Amino acid sequence: MLRSLALVVFLALLRTASVARADIGVRPVTGDFDAEFARAADFLERGDRGQAEAILGEIQRRAQQRAWDARIALLLAGDDERRQDHAAAERRLRAAEATAIGLEPYRHDRLARVLETQGREAEADRLCNAQRYERSASSQNEPLLTMRFYENRYASS
Repeated sequence: MLRSLALVVFLALLRTASVARADIGVRPVTGDFDAEFARAADFLERGDRGQAEAILGEIQRRAQQRAWDARIALLLAGDDERRQDHAAAERRLRAAEATAIGLEPYRHDRLARVLETQGREAEADRLCNAQRYERSASSQNEPLLTMRFYENRYASS
């Protein structure tokens, strides 16, 4: 008898909690941002930018972390480059802050390549020289494998 009463109370609380969650519009969070990010990358490779941006926007909204913002910016900038939209790639790369994921030197390199593509070699050289100086002043080793992943993922198709 006591066991069945406890079960009824538990089910009532569970129902109340789900109704309360629905009242405030909380959506279940999967927390598997890596899988969602990979799925968005697959959409980009298939040319479905709209679907990819929807997924990436949801990741940004739910994660609210600079590291995810940087990953997303680099991924979309790579797609912008692939689509020959160098102005959009430049905007994304200038706005991104990739220090949180250890890819700031890579962001600078990608930005320099975009500038060169736009015929702005002097600006690209200044960016590269500034980056070389920062690297020599820093004792940190950058994660080259991660850099190569992003570079190769969206190499010219």
